[in-house]
Amino acid sequence: MDDRSFRLDDLGCYPERPMNKLLLLWLLPIFVAFERSEPLSPVEDVPRTARTDYYSVEGSSVQQLSASMKSRRPFNHNAYTAWYIDWNYSFSIHPDRWELREFDVRVQIRYTLPQWKRPTHVDPKTAVEWERFLKAVVEHEKGHANIGLRCASEIKEVINFTTWEGKTRDEVKKKVDAKCKSILARFKALEARYDEDTDHGRTQGARLGRNKTNEKDRVAK
Repeated sequence: MDDRSFRLDDLGCYPERPMNKLLLLWLLPIFVAFERSEPLSPVEDVPRTARTDYYSVEGSSVQQLSASMKSRRPFNHNAYTAWYIDWNYSFSIHPDRWELREFDVRVQIRYTLPQWKRPTHVDPKTAVEWERFLKAVVEHEKGHANIGLRCASEIKEVINFTTWEGKTRDEVKKKVDAKCKSILARFKALEARYDEDTDHGRTQGARLGRNKTNEKDRVAK
């Protein structure tokens, strides 16, 4: 007997179904015992969809672009990445127990980035600096996404290499969900540590006009 419990490449949507969805946002610092907080390498075996949303910025100088981002960004940082992990499962029924039969995960990644409405005539130095800044921002945000993918990969591996049984479906479900959430908490803390160690991308170059020490613009998340 199957019991499907639980429901964007550019954020498309896949058919909705009952699901157990956990939304991970990145403003909850939690301590975690990781030795390093650099972004982990990408994971190829985790199904994922990604979408990039842009907000428009204007200006013909570094100072104007910084002010435009500060006034128009939808979050408290110039760039932002959110990732979501969905999982679904099915069960087998035995005379004396329920057992997890299948388990899989999917990751949704949503980037928010600035997009410059470049004037016809602009100082080449400003254009070069913008391109450098944007490249660094994207690299920082990819680090966030990679943490989410590694989290999903670990969840998938741990759940699928363990036997999950119980007297009822809900009992098995609670055990699986508790384990998934404990893994999520560790990676959520790793992500907070990643932002702390990189100063939200500043140490990676995600600061517009990085050579001007009097600029105190907040950058990426």
